[in-house]
Amino acid sequence: PIDPEPMQADLPMHSDPGAPTSFKDIANIADVDERNDWYRAHYAEVDGLFDMPSGLRLVPRPPDTVMLLQLRTLYKLKTDGRKKARCVLGGHRLQQGRDFERTFSPTVKHTTLRLVLALAAEHDLELQGGDVTQAY
Repeated sequence: PIDPEPMQADLPMHSDPGAPTSFKDIANIADVDERNDWYRAHYAEVDGLFDMPSGLRLVPRPPDTVMLLQLRTLYKLKTDGRKKARCVLGGHRLQQGRDFERTFSPTVKHTTLRLVLALAAEHDLELQGGDVTQAY
């Protein structure tokens, strides 16, 4: 079983004012509907990470010679009132060349997206949306 409270350790705090700063803070919210909204946001993020084909999976604990990255959840109150949770890893302690050789972040540039949309419009193609629920 997975502990629903990610490790909070020494990572910097970036939660919004009015947003919980940890999973435990959610339990202290007096308004039941608001508390449930934060729980839903938290579990939507965690479940989404496990549901992705390349997402999280449980593995045996590695030997002590392997550095484990700590996970924390950041909470954000969006301007339209939605509540978002984001799981982040503490990779700030990693050193290139010792802990990793290269990095990859699958993001789309706005120019690429505009090109795809323009080509679809020019050739009268229909586009289907992808999964962006994990986007912050």
